[in-house]
Amino acid sequence: HKHSSTTVTNVKMIVSGFILLALAKQVYATQVCSPNSGPIFKDVVIVGAGAAGLAAASRLEEVTNGGVSYALLEATNNVGGRVQTQTLDFGGFSGNWVVEDAANWIYDFPGNPIMSMVQEYGLVIAQQDFFDFDAYDASGQSIPERDLSKMRRNWDAAWKCVQQESSSPYTSGDGIFAYDIGALSLLEYCGWERIGPEEKDNLRYFLQWYYLQYEYADSDTSLTTFPEDVFGTPTFFVVDQNGGYQGMLMRYAMDKIPIENTFLEHEVQLIDYASPPSNYPDYRASVIVQEKNGDCKKFLTKRVISTVSTGVLHERSGDLFSPPLDMTLNPFTMQQYIKIFYQFENKFWGDEEFIVTLRDVPDRGMCHQWQNLDTVGKSGRTSTGKKGTTQEFLVGSNILMCTLITEEFFQVADPTTKTLSAVTISELLQPLRDAFSNFEEPIDSYYPDLPNDKFLGQGAYSNWKPDPNKTWGESMVNYFSFYGGNGCPYCGADDSFYQAVNGYQGDEWILHISGSASCFEHWESVHGGIFAGKRSANYVLSDFGYPVSTYSECEDF
Repeated sequence: HKHSSTTVTNVKMIVSGFILLALAKQVYATQVCSPNSGPIFKDVVIVGAGAAGLAAASRLEEVTNGGVSYALLEATNNVGGRVQTQTLDFGGFSGNWVVEDAANWIYDFPGNPIMSMVQEYGLVIAQQDFFDFDAYDASGQSIPERDLSKMRRNWDAAWKCVQQESSSPYTSGDGIFAYDIGALSLLEYCGWERIGPEEKDNLRYFLQWYYLQYEYADSDTSLTTFPEDVFGTPTFFVVDQNGGYQGMLMRYAMDKIPIENTFLEHEVQLIDYASPPSNYPDYRASVIVQEKNGDCKKFLTKRVISTVSTGVLHERSGDLFSPPLDMTLNPFTMQQYIKIFYQFENKFWGDEEFIVTLRDVPDRGMCHQWQNLDTVGKSGRTSTGKKGTTQEFLVGSNILMCTLITEEFFQVADPTTKTLSAVTISELLQPLRDAFSNFEEPIDSYYPDLPNDKFLGQGAYSNWKPDPNKTWGESMVNYFSFYGGNGCPYCGADDSFYQAVNGYQGDEWILHISGSASCFEHWESVHGGIFAGKRSANYVLSDFGYPVSTYSECEDF
């Protein structure tokens, strides 16, 4: 396998007897293959073995115990989707530390199914204190605690106003904002002095970045989903060294889903949900897949649950689905959330969980925050001051991790290859060189090449972007039109406004667009994917006559 200190094209890790292979820079199939055998009949076909796909399959298995036949199709050679675990066992790295390429944080709230898995499978996690940081200004000087506290008080006052107003203005349709002009505008209304990237050396800009860009992977976000006070919920960072986050989902899949129902390395080329074959009228959809060895298969099915990412939907709505999906209804777009891991021979920094660096580079991407993966003896704390448990991170690893968000990633990435050069990765360290007199160069660095991973939709995260031309009602109608097969609490008995969209036939939906983005109350989280997959399976089971509830945490407003 080819390894590099800057990007990894093929990376290998062995977990529980499985070989994980992350393939970057893939290209989509240009035409649909021709099946070389007769059709395979399944009651349900699930596309994608990420969190949503695994949840849908396990729910079908749990309720019917094989009474409903299904196929779980996955294009790669392992399960997990956006949960991808990596072992730093190549190049100059030492210690074989296990890190997470994408999904990494788990929120501890009542009913989170991921926390139940953590307890069942013993995943090792550490609670974060997002406000345990040292901050340095653009000249590398330490910022006094009193300045940090003063700016935090200013932010907290605006944030309190946001929490109060966000429940009434845009969401009620008759308040301050009739249209979705974005979270930053609401913050301005609440007294926050909005600041742009021309003042990245301002502590005010960092706090704005921390609560918005760091959370939403974009410079602004829709009032429909804002605010999400992630810092107010106990948040845990996966530090497991025995298979990691992906290893836990692998064990879950092996426990809950019979292996004969899982088809790895089966890339879906076409989902036809509107042309049922005349000789098999009960099978109202077909799915064409191509295996890695070139073999082509056709599945005939009664229902399709698609869990592919927002990026894949945008890239392939025209050729993957027949009829094509109307992507103008989908408010989500793909964003970047790129982690860069640096390992050093010695630890030259302190024991705070984060290092904040300001820099006067308005048009150049930078690392505003460095996470210390080698911190010890910490007690997690939320923005409300609630204390958590003490748990060590990767003690002895000498690893710092920085995160580049969408716009700033593309400011420093090669515009053609969408990759970071070794020179750029070194340049990003300059604020640390300025802040620490004992700074030493890293022995190696690594980042996951998510922008070129076609199966993840060429990105790491989705965001509901503001649309100043739409009211709250219009945004919600579009959203639930696109994801309508998963239920709409605002539609009541009248779902006529989306009857012609996305596989609606009579009183049943043939195609369910699932996945975390479809889970309104928990969008773009792994637990949201679990909720969405279970909900989609329940709707299918209800269609098949099983006495299951179609209530979902996704629409528990």
